[in-house]
Amino acid sequence: MKLHGAVKNDSNRSLLKRLKRTHTVFAITNTAELNYSAKWNWSQPPFASSENWRNSLLSAVLCSPVGNSHQEIKESMNSRTSRVSTLGIVLLLLCSVGCWFVYVRATRNSAQLDTLERIRNTGTVRIGYANEAPYGYLDSATGKITGEAPEIARVILQRMGAKRIESVVTEFGSLIPGLKARRFDVIAAGMYITPERAQEINFSNPTYAVGEAFLVKAGNSLDLHSFEDLADSSARLGVLGGSVEHGYAKTLGVPTERIVVFPDYPSALAGLRTGRVDAVAATVLTANDLLRKSATNQIELARPFHDPVIDGKSVRGYGAFGFRKSDIAFLKEFNKGLEQFIGTPQHLELVAPFGFSRDTLPGDVTAEELVNDS
Repeated sequence: MKLHGAVKNDSNRSLLKRLKRTHTVFAITNTAELNYSAKWNWSQPPFASSENWRNSLLSAVLCSPVGNSHQEIKESMNSRTSRVSTLGIVLLLLCSVGCWFVYVRATRNSAQLDTLERIRNTGTVRIGYANEAPYGYLDSATGKITGEAPEIARVILQRMGAKRIESVVTEFGSLIPGLKARRFDVIAAGMYITPERAQEINFSNPTYAVGEAFLVKAGNSLDLHSFEDLADSSARLGVLGGSVEHGYAKTLGVPTERIVVFPDYPSALAGLRTGRVDAVAATVLTANDLLRKSATNQIELARPFHDPVIDGKSVRGYGAFGFRKSDIAFLKEFNKGLEQFIGTPQHLELVAPFGFSRDTLPGDVTAEELVNDS
């Protein structure tokens, strides 16, 4: 190593005296980089009794001319400190980027963790419902989330290892977006299986099959008994946002300006009472439940009612549970549970309070068949 200045075999005392004349000290790091500090208390130097002290002083002399002035040494050290500081900032930035990358990857992997595995590990699962009786709703008398879909879900999910089932309420039209956004793990709202919905989510095999109905003002003065009747009249139809009834109405020729979309059925019934709409479309089970709860003689079911005919086929709705496209294992296990449960005495007893019976059983049809045949 080349020496700056005339430093050869000076003693510790000689080195100390020479450095004291500049009133300067250099704190030596293990990388031989120097940090400047003025007017150090030389009466108590660190490592004074150690070989490290001599090495530190020697390093200071080697790195800077002994004869340099105080200002020159200070400027030199500021330059060195600036370079070290810049390097430190760069390293800190690189470290931050690396930590951010690791965090993003970990978060993404956690979000993509198989839902079935997570349920088995944590014992917790979330179901989404739209507060529509009799499929999935909050019973105000008991404070319990109930209905055909939540009750079946509890049985199947508990058999799969779930110990805690949490419920998330949302508007019907927000069920699929909410599922895809992972607000919940299963749609438990009696949602009909349709090809359009099947492009966004997967369905379990159906748990029931029912037809449609209209709720109208008493007397049905406009003589509305089908979607086709309404399309051929000047009547206005109330539907739930995102419902199959909305799709039926558009497919069968009801003009958009005569379709009024409501966020829920209580709002739709209010619209019927006030004359905002002339009929409200719903499944026959929903219509019966709404009529029973309304406790009024001003509203009735349109009788008889003819189910919609699309592409030459009378449409019958098949309700099922909704799953994310990525949750293949979860869906497969859930379908196994349904196969063992639907149609059993326990199942029929469980759903009877909601108006379901042996007459509403879906038969042997699968979700895949319903999507491909539509």
